[in-house]
Amino acid sequence: MTRISASKRAGVRMMVAVAVILATNAWAEQVSPITISGRVVDGAGQPLAGAVVTCYVNTYSEAIRDYAGIKLGETITQADGAYSFEAAGESPSYRFGFVVAQKAGYALTYATWPMQSDQQTDITLGAPKTLAGVVVDEDGTPVPQATVAISVLMAGVGPDNLGLARTVGPQVLVVTSDAEGRFAFRNLPAGATAEFVVKKAGRASIDTFDRQAGRSAGYKYAVGQADIELVQHAAARIEGVVVDRDTGQPVAGIPLRVMEGGATPLATHDLITSAQDGTFRIDALPPGNHVIRLMAPLPREGMAKWVAEPLSVAVEAGQTIADGRIEVSKGGVLEVLVTDATANKPIPGVTVSLRHPVQETWASGVSDASGLARVRLVPGTYLLQNVAAPSYSTESRQQIVTVVEGRTQRIDVTLQARPKTAGVIRDAHGQPVAGATVQVMPGGSRGEAVSDTRGKYEVTWDPSFWGERGTTFCLLVRHTE
Repeated sequence: MTRISASKRAGVRMMVAVAVILATNAWAEQVSPITISGRVVDGAGQPLAGAVVTCYVNTYSEAIRDYAGIKLGETITQADGAYSFEAAGESPSYRFGFVVAQKAGYALTYATWPMQSDQQTDITLGAPKTLAGVVVDEDGTPVPQATVAISVLMAGVGPDNLGLARTVGPQVLVVTSDAEGRFAFRNLPAGATAEFVVKKAGRASIDTFDRQAGRSAGYKYAVGQADIELVQHAAARIEGVVVDRDTGQPVAGIPLRVMEGGATPLATHDLITSAQDGTFRIDALPPGNHVIRLMAPLPREGMAKWVAEPLSVAVEAGQTIADGRIEVSKGGVLEVLVTDATANKPIPGVTVSLRHPVQETWASGVSDASGLARVRLVPGTYLLQNVAAPSYSTESRQQIVTVVEGRTQRIDVTLQARPKTAGVIRDAHGQPVAGATVQVMPGGSRGEAVSDTRGKYEVTWDPSFWGERGTTFCLLVRHTE
């Protein structure tokens, strides 16, 4: 056990401790929950009662096979303005938290939470500002009863502030255009910038967000603007059928998604599936080039039954394309056998990720009880990119794999258990120090823990994120009263 002492100077207890950490210890089987907490206060720092505080987690949703903003919890502040939310200490997939605070007469404000460790963040609500405009058709005629949502918002506080996610914004910031097509958001924080999503039956869905644009100056629309004009064209439509390439017979239940730029799902459109007769229909499309791609099954559903090349279609405003055809086949199969490097035992629940370097698309599989992950792929050349499991260091590689129609090939991969170090933080008098932050360096929040009431801490980290093998890691311990 490592023991670290801290000294107290000028009211601040702070210490940097350096220790060589050996990467041979086993991963702790139980991971403690993590918490974000703090107060909602006004501009003078006084606590606000009656604020509605909601915590959302941006994470992968199996139900829609895409990222979604899942509500973790909601509370209404009391006289002390306090809020607190707890989450599992570790997640099998990427996640990022947003704590949104709202109160009548104040601007909506949010805090970001990387969800790697406990976080203490106060949220200050200031005076509300307005962002307004009008929705029109291609002829400049106002469009009433259109649903206008802020898809992304750049404001807020907290480390790694990425802006309010597209999965969260439309849940908390949404209005309807009036008879003259006007819309207004009247509860936004000063200095914020935003993008919009607009929907109405019979019109093309609008998404103003441009993934290629830089974000150094925020988003396109700045709070205070009142002359924004959003143009909704007449909706285009794509209809078609999914068939077995070998037999020509229709195939039902094939999950399809309209993609933006060929690789990213179009945010305004959800997943669809082919009908019993193999047909599909996609409405509310804007003019331009669209790619329709077969989506992989959920991990719990096992290996895909079918694969297909994407379908590219160009449409004009108001146009219907009725002859779309997607041909599915069995493709080729890649098997990846994953074992523990020390115990030489199979590892279940490992995510294996592959990337198509030309189409910039990804495919993945999860290992079963025998440590075997199986992925069905369209024939072609792929890169085996990552092999990752929660309790192990990620194996990052750029191994080229050529998939051939009708063939199965296997690759063997071994993973090392993540290293762990534990100890007690004590002050100069030998007393345990609670609430000290312990970080692995280099590593930041990816390897971080907080000492408990007995001064005990236990921290794990993934060395694969931080440089070459053989790197010497150190501990940074901080505590401020």
